[in-house]
Amino acid sequence: MSQKQEEQDLQQQDKKETEKEKEKEDKTEKEQEEEKEEKNQKPLKKKKEKQQEDQVYGKLISLNRGISSVTITKPKTTIGRSSTNTLQINHPKISKKHFVISFKQRKKKNSEELDYTFKLTDTSSNGVFVNSGLVGKNNTVDLKHGYEITLLNPRQMGRPIPTHRFFFHDLRLVKPLKGVSGLATKYTFCWDLDEGGYGKVSLATHNETYETVAIKIIPKNKFYDPKKEGWQSQKVKYVNEINVLKDLRHPNIIELKEVYDTEENLYLVMEYVEGGDLFYRISDKHKYQEDEARELFKNILETIKFLHDKGYVHRDLKPDNILLLNKESDTDIKLCDFGFARLIPESGEISTKVGTINYRAPETLTVGSFGKECDLWSCGVILYILLSGLMPFHQKRKTPLHQQILWAQYNFPEDVFKNISLAGKNLIRRLIQINPEHRLTAEEALEHPWITGEFEKIKDEMQGIHNK
Repeated sequence: MSQKQEEQDLQQQDKKETEKEKEKEDKTEKEQEEEKEEKNQKPLKKKKEKQQEDQVYGKLISLNRGISSVTITKPKTTIGRSSTNTLQINHPKISKKHFVISFKQRKKKNSEELDYTFKLTDTSSNGVFVNSGLVGKNNTVDLKHGYEITLLNPRQMGRPIPTHRFFFHDLRLVKPLKGVSGLATKYTFCWDLDEGGYGKVSLATHNETYETVAIKIIPKNKFYDPKKEGWQSQKVKYVNEINVLKDLRHPNIIELKEVYDTEENLYLVMEYVEGGDLFYRISDKHKYQEDEARELFKNILETIKFLHDKGYVHRDLKPDNILLLNKESDTDIKLCDFGFARLIPESGEISTKVGTINYRAPETLTVGSFGKECDLWSCGVILYILLSGLMPFHQKRKTPLHQQILWAQYNFPEDVFKNISLAGKNLIRRLIQINPEHRLTAEEALEHPWITGEFEKIKDEMQGIHNK
């Protein structure tokens, strides 16, 4: 190779190296710019992510001591035994990841506004129930405001397990209470349980103890409006119920916990029982078996005895005003609705006529006064319904309803009462007595052989009694 050729080759090599170095420099500058851009973007990205996390879309309200409620800020919220979950529940029957709540955002049709939907996926081995329905492993269901979530199978795992319960809140639908000092910060409202002419009853949970309560919300314009007919009697009824419940504390009487009085509404914070009322329970069962009717009726009588011993008469006893403690028990009760209850005066008699006519005693339908004996007539009617699923007095007969009651015109249909003991029918007769003086007291009814089970004591007496 000539010297000239070598020089050309060297020049060519130098040129290539120069180009490579320039290319490397250009690349380095580009990378540096990209890194700088990325670095500048990181705070913005983190800020955006934080804004998304700060926005609360929903809430899982815990009804369990020691287990906190959970705010839903991320697309996926997990609950389970593992510490990696959003909410950890340390229980051997809870799966590592028991269930997942997810939500998706999307723009509303013809709008820039965002909408989102919630889903629940069961990832457990022992079961997740939404509104008492099993979801099933790896299945997904819609999750809506007010839905109840229960972990594990309540019947399979026994009664302690259903305490793993939650209510789901879609916070778009939760309206804050205005003008109620203390109530809104102390309780979280879940949803409305009932609504009627009096106002409404809402389910709520205590923010610290997670206790579930029922809050009766009574608009004052329902009873403070002089233009409305009967407004004064309605005012008396609500104020009376508060005063009576404050004075009564018994395991079988619904508890009044707190009262909040505002310009617009009266809020009664009351004990919540989830079993529904006795009227619906009888409708579901059609009628009670005699043994379970005995246990239930004994609880009713003990409650009425307590009420009468304290000097009160209820005046509106009926299945609608007797609540069941839970869905599992058919006999554990809570007496409620004391709006017509009164302290019995020294004379022992009251003259105001109130209550539901089907359960009212004859003396409450006539001119004159009456006493606590009217409650025992109502108890007799309730026992008749428990054992038969029928009303002893009803409007379908030719005889007017009030006349049936005044004459105690009822019977024991053979096809319905043929398997009911003579003692059971005897107790009904001893309670549905036209003359209040001949009616059993609550204490006497508790000593009746049908309640005590000592049938032999009146066996001879009962043999001569025939169905009407």
